[in-house]
Order: sequence, then C-alpha cells, then structure tokens
Amino acid sequence: DDDDGEDRPPPPLDDPAYQQVAQYAAAELLARAGLFTEAAKTHARAGRLKDAIDLLVSLRQWEEAQVFAAGHPEIDARALVAQQGEWLIEVGDFARAAEMLVKAGKPLRAAKILGENRPAGWQEALSSIVQGVSNQAGRPDQSQKLMSQLTDNAVMEGRFKDAAYYYYLLGAECLRAAEVLGEAKGGELSEAARKKALAEYDNYNKLANLYFAYQHIYSFTTDPFTNLQPEMLFQVSRYVLNLMGAEDAPYGISRVNTLYTLAKQAKNLGAYKLARFAYDRLNLMRVPPAWRDQLDLDMLTVQAKPVRDTPEILPVCYRCGASNPLLAPAANAASASGHSGQDKGDSCTNCGHPFVRSFLSFEVLPLVEFRADPALSYEEALDLIRQPPGE
Repeated sequence: DDDDGEDRPPPPLDDPAYQQVAQYAAAELLARAGLFTEAAKTHARAGRLKDAIDLLVSLRQWEEAQVFAAGHPEIDARALVAQQGEWLIEVGDFARAAEMLVKAGKPLRAAKILGENRPAGWQEALSSIVQGVSNQAGRPDQSQKLMSQLTDNAVMEGRFKDAAYYYYLLGAECLRAAEVLGEAKGGELSEAARKKALAEYDNYNKLANLYFAYQHIYSFTTDPFTNLQPEMLFQVSRYVLNLMGAEDAPYGISRVNTLYTLAKQAKNLGAYKLARFAYDRLNLMRVPPAWRDQLDLDMLTVQAKPVRDTPEILPVCYRCGASNPLLAPAANAASASGHSGQDKGDSCTNCGHPFVRSFLSFEVLPLVEFRADPALSYEEALDLIRQPPGE
C-alpha cells in the first residue's frame, strides 16, 4: 500500500522489467520441475545467457551448454570446454579430460594429466598432442618448448621414466623431420638441415636412455625398500656413468647418487677395485649428511678386500673380444676431475663398438652392428643371417 492508502496499480504486461522478472520466475519454476533445458531456454530469452549456461554446467549438461554458447560470440566457448576438462579430471576420466583440454588450447595441461595418470592409450594420445603442437602454424619449435616444460616438471617430481618418454617423442619428431628433409630437393641447405635433425635425434635419444636408466638409481637411493637386484643396479649405474662420460650431468641426474649406487653394488659383487674408486670419488663430493657415517664405515671395510675386480664381471666386447674396464676412461676421468678428452660413451675401449644393452637388466647383449655388402639384396642378406654358423 502507498502512504495515501491507495493501492498501487499493477505494471503493464508489456513492461520490460515486468517481463524479465516473470521470465526469471518461470525459469526457476521450470528448473524446480526438472525441465532444465526449458529453464535454460527461458533464461536465454530473458537475455540472461550466463545464467542459462551456469544452470546447464551445474547439471553437467556440457553438450547443451556448448550449444547455447556456440551461437553467442560473447561467451568464451574454450573456457567452457576447459571447465569440462577439469570436471572430467575430478571424476577420473583422464583420457577425455586431456582431449577437452587440448580443444581448449591447453596442450601442456593435457600432456601433464596424461603423463601423471597414464590412462589407456596415453602414449598414443601424448604423441598426438606433440605432433599437433609441432604442426601448429608450422612451428615445430613449439613442440620442443612443450616437451621441455613437461620434462622439467617430470624431473622435479622424480618421474624420470616420463621424462625419458618425452625425450623419446622429441627424438621421433626429429627423425620425421630428417626423413622429410631427405626427400626434399633443397641442395646443400636441405642436407645440412637433415644432418642437424639427425644430430638432435642422437642427443634426445641419449637423454631418453639416461633418464630411463636413472629412474632405477633414484628409486634405490630414495625409496625405503627396493626389489631391484644388485646385479641390475650395478649394471645400470655403470651404464649411466659411462654414457654421461665427461659431460655435465643432465638436469636432475645426480652423479653422487649414481656413484653411491655403484659403490654399494660393486662391493656386494666383488668388484673391490671399482668400489674403492667410487668411494674415493664420493669422499671428494658433497653427500647427504645421513649417508656420511655409513660411507665412512664402507670405506674402512673395503680397504680389507683385495685390490682387484672379479674377472667374471668384466665386460667383453662381442665385436673384437677384448675385455673392457668396468668404467670407461672418460667416465673415470669425469668422476675424478669433471674433465676428460675424447668421450666414446658406453662402448668398447678397443674397437669403439657401442655396447647394446637390455633395458630390463642392463646387461650387455651379444649383438654386433654390421653393414651388408651393397651388392646383396635385402632378402639375400636375411637368408645369410639365418644360416647356421659353419655353413
């Protein structure tokens, strides 16, 4: 009632304010009745598009929300897709979540979700993301930037096998680029670019191998318990040191952890000369305080052992038959001073042939690289390989 006691007349039905209130009330009634799509349409007719989309999002009706957003440029459709991706992460559908995040323009977030949770088909999905980023607007450098960010995150979180896989993907991209450049007819410039791509592949492949191997060392030095066998830890620590050689350790890989693992396992397996060397190097480095007492005790006990390595564990080159030291000269010098001359990596010190290792046990496999006579066809070469020795 007004102050003069007269009733206020109702607003006219065509009053915009009245219509807006009426439509809002109608939308609320429709929502309470379970007619959510009709409620959203009513909100939209009243010009409250955000309320319509918020209603559908709250009900997780993503497709309907995207239909509403599609015809209205003032609504950020990509933000809506990203919101759906985050919701899928909450409910544990990581594969679809990654797909939504890629559509929303967040490939790094998508790749991180795949790498951390590993849903079915995660490797193929991650490879697809990398290729998509690489091909985007003809900018292959963007895939390198993405992989660098993913690798740094994985290393900081101690997920070295994931870092290895990211480097493997980068190497595969370089091989594809080299193949394309090899087929192109660009003269010396194209050939130089192809050689650069192959050199980058070699580098990424080496990093992938290093990070994959180092995961075992990291687990041994940080986990309270381990089911890794001494022989395997012995081989993998030798492999990491030999492969690094005189170079600086890659980001996240600790030469101290590697030498510690090598020293412990060398002592257990009778490689006392190598164990002494590793303990001597550790004595010159900064080690965790919790290790110091145990290291001092181990260094004292190893002094009572023979100053030699068990001959049975010395690696033999399957190409030339020469026995090799347990640590390559470059790794020896690098551990001692951080500098060395020529670095041949994990290879025979006599003939230079690289050791081919099983990445399950890291034992050297009896495999030798060779090149068949160019005059032989591919089928003839296979037939000769399959023939028993002596025929």
